[in-house]
Amino acid sequence: MHGQRILESSKLLRLVQTTSLSIVPNSQFMKSFPTLTCLGLALGLMSNGFAQDIVVDPDIASLPIAEFVEYYEDASETLSIDDVLAPGFGVNFIAHDRDILHFGITSSAYWIRFNLDWSGSNEQSQVLEFGPPKLVAGIARGGIELFVIDDDGKLVSQHKLGTQTSEEEIKTLGRGFALLIDPEYGSHFLLRITSARPLRLPITLWKVEDFRAAAQNTNTLLGMQYGILLAMVFFNLFLFFSIKEPSYLFYVAAIATQTLFIFLDSKHLRFIFDELYRGSYWIDMSERLIYPAMIITALMFQRSLLKIWEYNIKLDNVLKVLLGGLVLVIVLTFVPDEKVFQYPLILLIVVSIPLAFYNNLDAI
Repeated sequence: MHGQRILESSKLLRLVQTTSLSIVPNSQFMKSFPTLTCLGLALGLMSNGFAQDIVVDPDIASLPIAEFVEYYEDASETLSIDDVLAPGFGVNFIAHDRDILHFGITSSAYWIRFNLDWSGSNEQSQVLEFGPPKLVAGIARGGIELFVIDDDGKLVSQHKLGTQTSEEEIKTLGRGFALLIDPEYGSHFLLRITSARPLRLPITLWKVEDFRAAAQNTNTLLGMQYGILLAMVFFNLFLFFSIKEPSYLFYVAAIATQTLFIFLDSKHLRFIFDELYRGSYWIDMSERLIYPAMIITALMFQRSLLKIWEYNIKLDNVLKVLLGGLVLVIVLTFVPDEKVFQYPLILLIVVSIPLAFYNNLDAI
């Protein structure tokens, strides 16, 4: 229902623009002009205000709200909350129509706004979750700033998610950033989002008990996943010491780096050291280095298992060049701007996947 209201407003605005630019007889245009003018003014006033209301229903377990928000891209990353709250700035916001905020690899800051209608909530608290994944602060950028606005468009409060400086913030292991909110907390929200990784962010409104159940299920699945991977590491390490086959050692390295990737990518290291918003330099670098390391160990394991150098020298040379490129990416991870290493890393991943399949076929 809420999505339909937003879409209807967008369609109406496009209709006004199309009608205004159409070539029509002067008399017909003059007859339509007062109506079009009033309609345009109404839409202009609406665009200066906040996004359409999202009704809080206490009977709904979880409600994805990303498709009901509006966003603005700040390519310069310089706008402040005062700039965004300035009169007339609201016309720059665009209605979002997907269930997840997904802007890819970007150096822009994104401003998100939405309204909550608490009239039917029976004063019950809700959990507002951003993620997973958790968008945290990296060396150059990253993180989510939350601003609560009153009915007059004035700033009431602001909070950086992950800092745990607000009593309402819930510390989670396997979920995203979460806040326990109620009607007194606020109805009008603005977010400023930047990301050191591809910007992908679900936003969900949860019943408190359902959020706790989902968090418990997520933690249980993570525990099982870690247990299986660690069992594989120790089992294959035992085989290596028993058989003395080098490929088992490379397999252990590949599984270990995949386990570390899950551990770092899920921000569990930050969770342990209580650095969910901004991590230490060594934590930030670990989260960067694990990407090329995971690909290198996987390719090294395949090379050792198939003994590619014995039957296809050219293919082995291609593999060595690819591994050299990944080593160069490791060097680039020390550049503060993460986009410098992300683009060549994606290119090498695109090359690595078909090469890995071809290696298997060539070995038959």
